[in-house]
Amino acid sequence: MKRNELLKKLGYYFPESYRKRVIVCTDAHNEADDQFAIAHHLMTPTEEVLGIVASHYEYMTNMLHGVAKNEGWSENKLNEHIVKYQYPLLHHSVDLSYDEINKIKALMDIEDIPVYCGLADPLQGEENIPENEGVDFIISEARKREKGKLYVCFQGAITDMAAALIKAPDIADNVVVIWIGGGKYPEGAVEFNLMQDVFAANTVFSSAAEVWQIPASAYSKVVVSFTELITKFHPCGEIGKYLVDNLLRFHEEIALGSNGEHALHRDAWILGDNPTVSVLAVEGFKNDYHMAKAPRFTEDCRYIPDENGKLIRIYDDIHERFIIEDMAAKLKVLYGG
Repeated sequence: MKRNELLKKLGYYFPESYRKRVIVCTDAHNEADDQFAIAHHLMTPTEEVLGIVASHYEYMTNMLHGVAKNEGWSENKLNEHIVKYQYPLLHHSVDLSYDEINKIKALMDIEDIPVYCGLADPLQGEENIPENEGVDFIISEARKREKGKLYVCFQGAITDMAAALIKAPDIADNVVVIWIGGGKYPEGAVEFNLMQDVFAANTVFSSAAEVWQIPASAYSKVVVSFTELITKFHPCGEIGKYLVDNLLRFHEEIALGSNGEHALHRDAWILGDNPTVSVLAVEGFKNDYHMAKAPRFTEDCRYIPDENGKLIRIYDDIHERFIIEDMAAKLKVLYGG
């Protein structure tokens, strides 16, 4: 069915002029929380979701290839590591994300939100940006100034936004870039989304585009217990069951399997990508961000203060209970349970 038909089940309505124009960019197959964020965006009627762009996530694969080359690994040994740790094949992570987004749409019974592939690899510089449908989609929607600002929500690498701004710097005045990424201030730290493409992050932060950054110190607050997921999310149709089952699978196969007694998570998970929903839904409810000059990023993901940087919004806090309770309630109303 069409998304608007589904949302009518919520029992309330917002006029088109009230809704924000949103594009979601996500490395959906990388982990298990992106899927929750995609579903939450699609269930939120204050957003006019124009489309979803699949993002790459090949940092670990690239690093592994470098290790293999330096250590003289055989091709078989390299492939064994790729399979064991479920790394994507080079240049194909974006395809996995694309397929995962379409799976979420199908499970939600939504047929009218377009999905595009973003760039398959990190940017190497400002020259020779490959032609790409996801990047062109962002540019096209950003140029529709008569329809209002475009909010581009990044739950992964910020590559596609950087490419769009390089190809079409004229769009900068009509986009708000909301990015889940970067370490805790003031020093910074290794952080997954940033390390996917440091060059792209520097490009976006030094551009004229408005930026809302949600660093790890904020997004990591969205902690939900497995029991809450089982009781509130799992009973809600095929989509609720898949979201929880997939997360538990990932926890068992990756978090427990590769980390042993030092597993990243115990009896809970961080829905770290869902804040792209909450900062739009409850903007201005409390003083949960501060304005500061945009830093530069080092290759090891540290912050370098830049006195000439533009002012950006940096989130210090997140409405974590809103995120969890709102999504659970919407799943129940729309899909039963």
